[in-house]
Order: sequence, then C-alpha cells, then structure tokens
Amino acid sequence: MDIVSDGMGSTITYVLAGKTLHTIDLKTGTPTPLVNITDLPDGIIDITVLPAM
Repeated sequence: MDIVSDGMGSTITYVLAGKTLHTIDLKTGTPTPLVNITDLPDGIIDITVLPAM
C-alpha cells in the first residue's frame, strides 16, 4: 500500500491485491479496482508510487 499526497490537501491510496491495483477510499474503506497487471511476478509484498517528474 502507498498513500500519495498532491501537496494541496488531497491524497490517493493505492493497494495491490493479488495482481490487481486498487485505489482505496480511506473514509469508507471501499476499494476501486484500477488495472489487472498480468505480467506481475508472484510474491510482491509492497508497492511504491513515484512522484511525477
């Protein structure tokens, strides 16, 4: 899981469940699937979101 701040008061929470990347609404705990990553190797235990360059 990684929480990204836009520096203006908003945040987006990302979590990887299996091979599906989700966003999480931290107020309700509701996940929203974004994409299934088919080429992802098994055993991933953590993710990091890099800031835009």
